Amino acid sequence: MSLKLNIQKIKTTLAIPTFNACASAKSFLDGLKKQTYQVDKIIVIDSSSSDDTVAIFKRGGASVHVIPKSSFDHGGTRQMAVDLVPDADVIIFTTQDIIFATDNTIKTLLDGFSDVSIGAVYGRQLPSFDATPIARHARLFNYHVNNSIKSCNDIPQLGMKTAFLSNSFAAYSRRALMSVGGFPTGTIFGEDTQVAAKMILKGLKVAYCAEASVYHSHNLTYIGELRRYFDIGVFHSREKWFVDALGKVRWTHLSRQFFRKVKLHPGAVFMFFCMCSYPLSRGLSTANFRPLPFSGAGWAGLGCG
Repeated sequence: MSLKLNIQKIKTTLAIPTFNACASAKSFLDGLKKQTYQVDKIIVIDSSSSDDTVAIFKRGGASVHVIPKSSFDHGGTRQMAVDLVPDADVIIFTTQDIIFATDNTIKTLLDGFSDVSIGAVYGRQLPSFDATPIARHARLFNYHVNNSIKSCNDIPQLGMKTAFLSNSFAAYSRRALMSVGGFPTGTIFGEDTQVAAKMILKGLKVAYCAEASVYHSHNLTYIGELRRYFDIGVFHSREKWFVDALGKVRWTHLSRQFFRKVKLHPGAVFMFFCMCSYPLSRGLSTANFRPLPFSGAGWAGLGCG
């Protein structure tokens, strides 16, 4: 029998990795204070910011833990936050630069745990007001208007997209997260997708809640886009189990959707070459891989999923 999670009887923690977040910290905290559902605890893992990030979040009621910038790890740093709150039933992850679309955003996200078999719920990311056509399309492509619940039964149709999930705004059942070993360490990319894939392969489900929306997108430079696709390729090369279980990337479909939107915009031409960095990185020996300059710690405060 399916049982819905009673959000009034659980303990919740909001966890945020930060780095030089002054520009967005005040608006983030203002939006958080307006939420109709208030989390029990706020945890910040800060990668040695050189601005007033730590002070701002402490004034906002957060428990702040500072780590060396060099030790930031997409999976390990988030698992550190999970370990700091052993009594939390649900841990919500966001990035430092999201804007809550409504005052009910967090409550609506938690309502996505409509079944005990759901291990994680992620919300919709809307393009920021200044989003470029490329950034806007990325959000519209990955975050559609309809809710969905994904399980292993969806793999034949969705392939890798079955395990799509973004820690820019997602909530995890602690029990489900720890049942798959928590977040992986030593990751330059895709710690959220790895966890989602492991949950699905274990028989759990991942829910997408379109009504739980935040504004979040990044106008990456062309070089930033190239590095991102390169990192995706390295991730798929290192995590062979992921590709074996879920199938290959369906680049033809993705590319057709993308170019239909932006046509021959100069950025689209360059994006084609950025996509080419994906198979290039998969062809390289991962034993000799070194992160590109903006890989790894450079993504500390940027949720780019």
